Amino acid sequence: VGLAPLPDTPFTRGKCGSKLLQSYAAGLPAVASPGGVHRTLAAGGAMLADSPAAFVAALRRLKDDAAERERRGARARAFVARRYASAVLAERLVRLLKPS
Repeated sequence: VGLAPLPDTPFTRGKCGSKLLQSYAAGLPAVASPGGVHRTLAAGGAMLADSPAAFVAALRRLKDDAAERERRGARARAFVARRYASAVLAERLVRLLKPS
């Protein structure tokens, strides 16, 4: 399980969410704080937890439910492959750099 706890501060709101993306790329389910880009990246299947107790509850839920771990991990892997795979990013870069 990937863990991405971050306080909600101006500094962390500018971070890229690399812990979540790395967990997703590995096909792991994740639990993350709801601040910054984590809210957007949660579409990949991360469980959002806004307190230590919520983190513990999410981790217990994942520990006890292998099927949910598998579902969330597969969803996470598909999310990162659709949006961040090198071929996808290369295509976007070509479109940006190609003269109109």
